Amino acid sequence: MTDHRDLFERRAQRGEPRGAQNVIDAAHRERGATPPPPPDTRAPSGLRRVLVAALVLVVAGVSGYALLGQVRPSSTDSTSLADVSATTRKLCEAALPPAGAVAEDAPLVACSDIGGPLSTADRSANRWSDTVSSPDVSPGDLRSLDADYTVSVVGELDNVGAARTAEGWLVDVIPGDPDLEVRGGAVITPRAAFEFVDGSLVVEAQLLLGHDDYQSSGWYEIVVTPEALPTGNRLDGLFATDVFPGAWTVGCRFEAGGNTVCVLNDETDDTAPADASAQRRNDRVWQASAIELAGTDSFGGFSQPELGLDYAGCDASRRLNTCLDTVRLTLSATSLKVELNGSEYFSQTGLPELPAELLEDKVSVHLAAMTGHEEAAVRRFHGRLIAVNP
Repeated sequence: MTDHRDLFERRAQRGEPRGAQNVIDAAHRERGATPPPPPDTRAPSGLRRVLVAALVLVVAGVSGYALLGQVRPSSTDSTSLADVSATTRKLCEAALPPAGAVAEDAPLVACSDIGGPLSTADRSANRWSDTVSSPDVSPGDLRSLDADYTVSVVGELDNVGAARTAEGWLVDVIPGDPDLEVRGGAVITPRAAFEFVDGSLVVEAQLLLGHDDYQSSGWYEIVVTPEALPTGNRLDGLFATDVFPGAWTVGCRFEAGGNTVCVLNDETDDTAPADASAQRRNDRVWQASAIELAGTDSFGGFSQPELGLDYAGCDASRRLNTCLDTVRLTLSATSLKVELNGSEYFSQTGLPELPAELLEDKVSVHLAAMTGHEEAAVRRFHGRLIAVNP
């Protein structure tokens, strides 16, 4: 199999674009084969978006390029500019809005004093409900999330800041060198463990899924695993579902273009070696999406505006409350269902059964804000509700 990382670099040196289809065509030419024809332009627009996204997923998934790096805690204490890197200090001094900002947004977390922890979660046995927002937080102020959540940083990033605002939570990801293509972000974990109830686990969140600035470089994930916190990175790991090596992990990612992809990884302790390209991962039990049938029946999984199945969308001129989408993920032993704003958006049934480690033991629920192939100096993510078994 062609190592697409080398193709990306060679094309960059020649000043050529790094698009997924260009890389796939180049791979065929280097093998002396004829590149495949482009997708049928007569396909419905929603399906075309899925096919294009699938090409990107194929290239990223087989290349192992732009892997996630280290895992570490995120500091949500008060920040001093003397404690941040030169890159972050320059961003603070420039006071430019991050990609993904909304109207009347807060300043960068890395440039701000973070107030003490404030708890807003409604906790009970096997249940969690938290709007994160609070009247005790003044507009423009930031408070620590530590009372209710642990925030972990995944990836080789310059700075990741997470905080509570008057309207919800936000995460700022600063890659450091915008010319480098990196992946990483923040994993937000409620300080509680949960169990499946009557064979199902439900996770609900309000997220800013469709900001114009995200394009293909910003996405969210909901991850369920027995591991309380991220522990490393699986071989060729690219997503938040990969930062729990050695543990059964199931989760879904919600991409900016409207595609939903869900995976189940097994308990293989398959961490990335020094030369990840020399090996291939074999810990993926199944992957389900609009174009990948892991079970017996499938519905949706991509944006269908004609059916009212589409993100709210957002840009820097809109207030946060007009941009949020409510995602509800229901997992059972052999099925998954994703609802968007109360309507079924994606589902698959007849899946290979989840293991006892997920169905019968206590699990942790993780919400991740992730970025990759970064071009922005800072990327911001927003959310509000976080609920488990509501």
